[in-house]
Amino acid sequence: PYIHHTPILTSNYWNKRTSSSLYFKCENFQKTGAFKIRGAMNALLTAPIEHLQHGVVTHSSGNHGQALAYAAHIKKYPAHIVVSSKGERVPIGDFLNEDEKEELVKHLERIIQELK
Repeated sequence: PYIHHTPILTSNYWNKRTSSSLYFKCENFQKTGAFKIRGAMNALLTAPIEHLQHGVVTHSSGNHGQALAYAAHIKKYPAHIVVSSKGERVPIGDFLNEDEKEELVKHLERIIQELK
């Protein structure tokens, strides 16, 4: 499974407070911490392979960039995430294991060397 089956929870406190029946879809339990992985993974799973062979590109300093990077990593497609130098830092390595982090660092070092 590429994504977690996330629970739907209720709250007696909020139900009483609002005189309603409220349901909370807990997408914060998703593998990347947000619902964006659903769209990113769906895009990669449904796009024609010839459109993906050179990788994917997005501009995002948040959950979408992290989700696309994760989805591309899982599907073994190159991912290029453009982040504004003025944006906040993205914890892109939070969902990688130690070997994957080491591989990512080596990849980034190669890119830096190519740019010199």
